[in-house]
Amino acid sequence: MPTIVSGHGAVLVDDRGRELIDACSGPFLAALGQGNERVLTAMVEQGRRLTYTYSHWRVAKSTALE
Repeated sequence: MPTIVSGHGAVLVDDRGRELIDACSGPFLAALGQGNERVLTAMVEQGRRLTYTYSHWRVAKSTALE
């Protein structure tokens, strides 16, 4: 079975070098594209400030409000 090893934009690449259109990322991720530098930068910045909080405390995360 092929394994997805990388991606760019709307394309996924498998371990055999075949490029496939990413039509299954889900409605919240597909529009962002693979390897989107703005998204990656935001993820790194967020991870440096706050990686995880338990969401059932009924409090807002400051970074979610920005």
